[in-house]
Amino acid sequence: MERMNEGLFPRQEAEIAPGAVHVPDWLDLGAQRELLTACREWARPPAGLRTVRMPGGGAMSVRQVCLGWYCVTA
Repeated sequence: MERMNEGLFPRQEAEIAPGAVHVPDWLDLGAQRELLTACREWARPPAGLRTVRMPGGGAMSVRQVCLGWYCVTA
């Protein structure tokens, strides 16, 4: 489905931090749903989501699931 404003307001990729690039509209809605379904499956036990604690004892507002060497923040 073509977006109404695609030609009027092109969305360019942007480097938000060294090595991290935001690419707007890269995944269509179906691909986004597929990725979300996969993330929910990875977050199920026994792996589960974990809450990261700061050195001072406070809990971060995001949770992570670790996939081997890689962590996904949710």
